[in-house]
Amino acid sequence: MSNRNHKVIIIGSGISGIKAAIELHKKGIDTLILEARDRIGGRAYTVESPVTKVKYDLGCCWFHCTGFNPLFKNSLNAGNVEYCFDDSSIAFISNEGYIPGSYNLGPVVDEMKLFASKFENGESLNLHTLSNHYIFENKNVLTKQQIRYAPQLLRLLEVPNGVSWDMVSGSKSIAPYGGRDAFVKNCYETVLNNELKGYPVNEKILTNKVVSAIEKKDSKIIITTTGNEIFTSDYVIVTIPQPLLTLSKGEEGSIEFKPSLPRTITDNFPKTKSVSLNKVIFEFDQVFWPEDIEKFITIGKVDEDFSEKIIENKIDVTDLKVDIEAFDVLGAKTPETWEFPTLVANLFAIKKLPSLMFLIPSPASLYLEKYPDQRWTLLKPLIAKIAKLEESQLPEPINTIGSSWSSDPFSRGSISGIPPDGLIVNEGLIEGFGNIRFAGEHTIYEGHGCAHGAWLSGLREANHILDRLNTK
Repeated sequence: MSNRNHKVIIIGSGISGIKAAIELHKKGIDTLILEARDRIGGRAYTVESPVTKVKYDLGCCWFHCTGFNPLFKNSLNAGNVEYCFDDSSIAFISNEGYIPGSYNLGPVVDEMKLFASKFENGESLNLHTLSNHYIFENKNVLTKQQIRYAPQLLRLLEVPNGVSWDMVSGSKSIAPYGGRDAFVKNCYETVLNNELKGYPVNEKILTNKVVSAIEKKDSKIIITTTGNEIFTSDYVIVTIPQPLLTLSKGEEGSIEFKPSLPRTITDNFPKTKSVSLNKVIFEFDQVFWPEDIEKFITIGKVDEDFSEKIIENKIDVTDLKVDIEAFDVLGAKTPETWEFPTLVANLFAIKKLPSLMFLIPSPASLYLEKYPDQRWTLLKPLIAKIAKLEESQLPEPINTIGSSWSSDPFSRGSISGIPPDGLIVNEGLIEGFGNIRFAGEHTIYEGHGCAHGAWLSGLREANHILDRLNTK
C-alpha cells in the first residue's frame, strides 16, 4: 500500500482534467491525475486501423463553434493541426434516394427549430411532439414534400443530442447557433498533445488507477483506488462522466463518496442523462460514392400515415402528442434500417481516404455497440443509396471500426442528453461539494457536450482553486 500527498488530485485524464492540471501546474500547484484506463484522453480517443494503419477518432473529431472555441484557437496558434470546414457540400438521402434541393426543406427545418424553441412548455414535451405541432399549425403554407420530409430532416437533431426524438426535450434539444464546425484531419491526439506540451505527463498522470472512494477527513481528502492505494490532497477535481456518479457501490467505475454527495447534486441526476452516439467507420479499397460531397445526411423513413392525415385534414390537435420514451429502455429493441437518421462524413472529400464515417444516435447506437457484427447489415442499405447502387453491387469493406462508449465501464455513454422536463446541466456539480470539485462537458453551459466545453470547465475549476489559494 502506498501513500501519496498532493495539493490537487484530478480524477480522469480527459480534456477537462488535462486543462485543469495544466493551469494549476503553470502556477506551481502540485497536481496529480489518476486515470482509470491504460491511456489518457478520455473520450478524445484516436485509434489506428489494423488494416490500413490510418488513424481515426472514435470520440470527438470536430472543433465545434470555431468562432468561440479556445481549443481551435490554440490549434491555430500551434500550426500543426490540419482541419477543414466540411460544410460546403451536403446531400440529403431518404430510402427513396437523393432528396431534390427544389423541395426547399432547409428554411422549413430552421423554422421548425425556432417554433420548438419557443413552444409553450416545450421543455416538457419531446421533439417528435413539437414537430407534429409545427406541421399541424403550418400545413396550409407547406408543400406536400415539406410535410413529408421536413420532420425527418429535423430528426438530424438526434445526432448532436445522441438520442431519438421520442426521448429528448423538444425545446432544450435545440442549441443556439454557435458558429461553424471544423473537422480535425490529423486527429484529436494532435490537439491533446499540443495542450500537454510542458506538462510532466510521465510523472503527473498515473494510468490504470481506478478510484473507488473519495473521503473528506478534516481538511484533507483521502482517495482510495481498487488496488488499495491511498492518495491524499487538499482538493479533488472529479472529471468522470456523470453516469459513473450514479452507480451503486461496487459497480465497476463507481466511486463511494464519504460523506455522500449532497442532494443539490443527487436530486438532479434523474434530470440529466448520458447517451451514446455511436461512430462506425467503413474502410474500402476504393471510392464508389460521390467523391466531392463532404457530408451525407440519411433521414428516417417518412411517416406516411401522419403525412396523409395532415394533407387530407384528417387529424386533430389531440392526436399530435407522442408519448415520451424512457431513457431506461434504450437498446431494448432491434432497430430497422431507415428508422433513424445518420450523419455520414465522406472521408475521401475531407482527407482523401476511401472511408465513410457514420454517426448514429441511440437507441440504434446501443444495438450496434452491443452487436458490432451487425454494422454492415444495418448500414449497407444506406450506403447503397449514397452510392446510387444496388446492394448487390456494393463491395465489402476491408475493415470496420466502431465505438463502444456505452459498454465502456469508465464512460457508460458518449455525451450528455436532455430528457423532457430535464436539465441541460446539473448545477449542483458546478457548485461543487466544498473542496471536491467537478468538471467535464456535462458540467457547463458554454460548449455543453463538446470538447471545448470540457476544456472550459477544467479552466473554471482550476481558477476556482487558484482563487481559494490566492495564487491566481
